[in-house]
Amino acid sequence: MDAHRGPRSQKSASEDLNTCLAALLQQIAKSHGVSRTEIIENFGHPSIAIAIGEQLPFVRFICFCQPYWSKGCSAVIRRKMVWPSGSS
Repeated sequence: MDAHRGPRSQKSASEDLNTCLAALLQQIAKSHGVSRTEIIENFGHPSIAIAIGEQLPFVRFICFCQPYWSKGCSAVIRRKMVWPSGSS
């Protein structure tokens, strides 16, 4: 349902979406000074540097906390393991 035009078909909805995406792509290309084909070619192919930058904080956090977690886990296991005395 379109607020301005009322009910519409699936075909007109996809045409409107394509028109909107084409305008968005044109604006991105214009603001970054690249061609539309360059944007299309690189779309969905993230940079390795960006991928590393996104994952590095999590890896550092895990590496920093791992010794504390392992000490805590072993202490919990020792407390929970109660050996029966003399029963067979």
